[in-house]
Amino acid sequence: MASKERVPESPLVQVEKGELKPKVLSIYEELFQPDKSGELGKSEGYWTEFFLLRCHQPALFHTLDGLTAEQTIAAKTVTRQLFKRGVGYLKDSGYDKENTLCILSVFLRCIFAKPFVSYSSDLINVLAGLNEVDTVFKDLVDGLDNAICKGETLSMRVSAIRTTTIAAGGTYNTSLATYFTHNNSKDMFGSIIAFINSEGTELYVGDAFSLLGILSGFDKLESPHNPYQTRLADFIDDNSMRRIVHASGHVWKICLDQYLANPAPTPTPTNNPSPSSSTQSLGASLAYWIGLRSAQNSPAANGSVFPEVDEDKTPPHQTFSIVLGFYEFISVNKLFARVFVQSSATGNTDADTDGTKLASSSDTPPFVLFLNLCSWLVQNQHKTHRARVYSRLLLIILRLLIEESCQTLVNEDNKTTALAICQHRNPPLPKYGKEPHALLEGVLDVLQCCVRYNMRAKSMDYEMYTLALTNIYQIIAHLRTHKIRQSYHWHELWKSLLSLTKFINTHPSSDPNCLETSRLIGLIFACCLIHGDDTILPDDKQYHDLIYKLIVSAEDVQKLTSQSPDSPSTHVIMAAVNHYKSLLENSNKSSSLISSNQVSQTIKNGYQTISLQQYATSRDEQAKQTTSYLLHENLPKFKESTERLFFKNLTRQVIHDVNQLYK
Repeated sequence: MASKERVPESPLVQVEKGELKPKVLSIYEELFQPDKSGELGKSEGYWTEFFLLRCHQPALFHTLDGLTAEQTIAAKTVTRQLFKRGVGYLKDSGYDKENTLCILSVFLRCIFAKPFVSYSSDLINVLAGLNEVDTVFKDLVDGLDNAICKGETLSMRVSAIRTTTIAAGGTYNTSLATYFTHNNSKDMFGSIIAFINSEGTELYVGDAFSLLGILSGFDKLESPHNPYQTRLADFIDDNSMRRIVHASGHVWKICLDQYLANPAPTPTPTNNPSPSSSTQSLGASLAYWIGLRSAQNSPAANGSVFPEVDEDKTPPHQTFSIVLGFYEFISVNKLFARVFVQSSATGNTDADTDGTKLASSSDTPPFVLFLNLCSWLVQNQHKTHRARVYSRLLLIILRLLIEESCQTLVNEDNKTTALAICQHRNPPLPKYGKEPHALLEGVLDVLQCCVRYNMRAKSMDYEMYTLALTNIYQIIAHLRTHKIRQSYHWHELWKSLLSLTKFINTHPSSDPNCLETSRLIGLIFACCLIHGDDTILPDDKQYHDLIYKLIVSAEDVQKLTSQSPDSPSTHVIMAAVNHYKSLLENSNKSSSLISSNQVSQTIKNGYQTISLQQYATSRDEQAKQTTSYLLHENLPKFKESTERLFFKNLTRQVIHDVNQLYK
């Protein structure tokens, strides 16, 4: 038997292959590593490779985000080199400018997020140093402006818009902000408008207009001159305005889709909006806005108790940040306000590359979409800080439109059948029929949503109520001045105001805005009592309903008005209540029941025996002003300077939301 022979071992040894790593990742890992001599500064060859290699955004973000504020300051040699090289390469034709913009946007986003102790001075220290900051930032603004206006490709121009937004937003409320407004030879307004008007940029008009909104808000209340405010005020290009308005229509639709995809549970299913409006893909809508992002559905709220939520993932979507630009434009340009209100449907002109209508296009005019969205937002404004901030801005925008363009809202030519106010809370407002309705009816419904659905004992936002009621009064004053009888479900407004009256009586507050809220309720009721029989209200039935509801709620009304016993509004309301109540009591003596027709006839007969205007008088100077409001004057127009702190907070929120979009 043959013996077993030992098989000799193979001379070939299997060696495990090392992990293959892209060159760009190695470059990023070396970014903050010192060289052999212990120096942090990098060589010319290193930076050449750094900017030539395609940017790997997650890896670069991870590298930069991993540094603390103190470590970032300690590494200022590297950060200064990176920033200065990037700014220089924006003007160098030998480098891929779009790649450079991508690197700069990630870099700046990480640097601006650092919690520096002395934010403004530390930013200068990290980015350029005191000696070079002027040169570097002027070159940055010039390079970005040139890329926006003259970029070789659309993708590059869009990247320039977004990088500029990140850069400008990060410098807000620092000394560096002046480089975007006061210290450069020309502002970026012309380049931004050129981008908006360019062929093929329809998808990105919202990006450009958000940038314009941020720049327009820079130091406008502290500084005597913001060039963007001046340019917006003088702007008259109707075509550009329409492109902006149509782009906004898609944004309002995106935000509406998000609400409809995640509606709050409603206790009355029969009042739910038709589900057909929510069948469009929210992801497709978002793709329309930024070209590459899908929706992030927010968790639905549960009842009246709301758990802690991630504000960045709850409505309204971050695309809503465009609304700041709308405020800035509307506040200084009446023509733009009129174009916005009178705009046609957004779905009429926009189509995608294969000729089909874009997912976020709509047959509903942008302003009507705006009102529909407002109704959702104000009903849910108590859920998050973001919702509260944006709800307040919406009310301010409505106030500007009411005070400057109310006749456009009333105009018969602007009637629409597309109003669809949110009805997810009880008691719901009446649904609109198929007949056309004035835009003013939608505005009043939005204001009613504010009044009706935000009464909360522990966190009553009386500032919001003051603004909403001021808007309602300004509408009523306009109708009075122009002798307009406006069709509307006024009886629902009386219900909302009386519910608020009862709430204030049962939840007393020391908040000064609570007293102002009470004063405005009285002013609205008194004005309608004085003038409602021949103007404002569409017919006698609505006027009689007002009087009857005040009589039924006389105890609550008297308690509310007792806070201002000498006010002419109080005198008018109580005179009307006492007068008509006594007439109805006398009519009721002959019968145990009194019909609605008898009530109406009794009130009508009472016109002859009382003149409510005579009660709108007082010797007190402050009360005399109230008399003027009741008889012929509007309330003072909105003054932006009274909301200085709010607009600072708003701008910060908008900057945060835009940064979330561009992550």
